[in-house]
Amino acid sequence: MKLVRVPYFKEVVVMATTCEACGHKDSSVKCGGGIEPQGVRLELAVQEPFDLSRDVLVSDSCMICIPELEFETEQGSLGGKFTTVEGLLLAIRDSLAETNPCLLGDATETPRFGEFLARITALATVVEEPDATQPRFRLILDDPAGNSYVQNLCAPDPDPQLLCQKYDRSEEQNESLGLTDMKTENYAEPSS
Repeated sequence: MKLVRVPYFKEVVVMATTCEACGHKDSSVKCGGGIEPQGVRLELAVQEPFDLSRDVLVSDSCMICIPELEFETEQGSLGGKFTTVEGLLLAIRDSLAETNPCLLGDATETPRFGEFLARITALATVVEEPDATQPRFRLILDDPAGNSYVQNLCAPDPDPQLLCQKYDRSEEQNESLGLTDMKTENYAEPSS
């Protein structure tokens, strides 16, 4: 376990474990602070190969969306991750392949799933041919806890490719984060 300061963001706790018996490795990231007063929606316009190298922190309450693929995850489906845009795309691809192995079986029966995984891989691949263009797409992180982050390459100035919007959470989001019934004042008194 290690505490790491992410520039222009906050401290995060990086946890990694390795099973000595089987060699399985696992890692996760948690924000060092609590839930933010507002949620955050980050929209990155990925336009150049170097955008794939931007750091990304996805909290365990974050929803991920790639409109160009018509793709959206549930909140927390990947857990907490600190990686790059490229690493996040590959983690999405690998998670889908691991959790849906039957869809990879017979390509004649499930060609759309294989094509979808290939499209994710193509987005994560840096195009180095001089005349080729890098696929452009939008990566949207919506985190009601406000603990997700995309690296701003122009920090501390605004990044023209990164839209950051804070918002007030809905009652449903507060409920899913466990905030609705949380008593923080006069907690020694019984709840009414």
